[in-house]
Amino acid sequence: SSQNLKSASPSEWETIEYENNVIAFCGERGEGKSSVMMSFLRETLRVQSTGRSSTLFDDDSIIRKAYFAQPVVIDPSFFDDLHNVVENVLAQMFRNFMSEHDKDSSRHREGRSGQYEELLRLFQKVYGRISLIKDSKSMLSEEFDFEGNLSKLKKLSESLDTRSDIERLVDEYLKFMQERESTESTYSIRKLLIVIDDLDLASTNVYGMAEQIRKYLVVPNVVVVLALRMTQFQYCIEEQNLSDYDKLAGLSGKENGQIRAEIREMAEKYAAKLIPVAHRVYLPKIQDIEDVHV
Repeated sequence: SSQNLKSASPSEWETIEYENNVIAFCGERGEGKSSVMMSFLRETLRVQSTGRSSTLFDDDSIIRKAYFAQPVVIDPSFFDDLHNVVENVLAQMFRNFMSEHDKDSSRHREGRSGQYEELLRLFQKVYGRISLIKDSKSMLSEEFDFEGNLSKLKKLSESLDTRSDIERLVDEYLKFMQERESTESTYSIRKLLIVIDDLDLASTNVYGMAEQIRKYLVVPNVVVVLALRMTQFQYCIEEQNLSDYDKLAGLSGKENGQIRAEIREMAEKYAAKLIPVAHRVYLPKIQDIEDVHV
């Protein structure tokens, strides 16, 4: 009811969808979008590593107050039916965590044992839930239970909390890494940068990767930085829509044109939701300045 909605805690309904956290460097092939993206990341991290202002963020008080953990860099060509974006992010975070853990002396490990155990528990919990969601065929075979097995209902309800568990894992991970890497105690913001170059090139898996980002990585304290050709990205989404609506797309004549136009519009809206226009940095076309002497 409306009364119940008004009295609900903000954590129950106002935070259902977190504000978009994706930044994209867009351009045609060979225009340098990957180089620009990496330069942006270096400048972001340089503020932290040097303690001084950088060329790009001289007057950015927010960036200067933020701690950035070691970026997680993802190669989309690695993914197939057995691997996905979230698993790769978890694997790199876990590797960084264990690397810092192994550097600790025995005395420090004893003092941090509770923190280590909590992080290990969260890693295991999130990976277990991601594995459960990925094994959709197994979930489907167990879904129809006319005897009302509550353990299966409990398993399904837990899978719905995956994003909140990822949010908690990232928060605890950033606290741990900041304590280990940074001598600066005034950082009021912590962020994990997830970097994905040429997302649109792995055409057979683009939609799946985009859905992984949308469902599980649009969370607080995470910034996803992409380099891609937006037109190609939208084509991949459009192709997925065509396969989903293959019977409608097979219609002939005027109806076919209308259906295809709607499918194209759906792809454009999906791209705009995942990567808002205000979050896109378009590189200038080289052809536009090829006759200009620099």
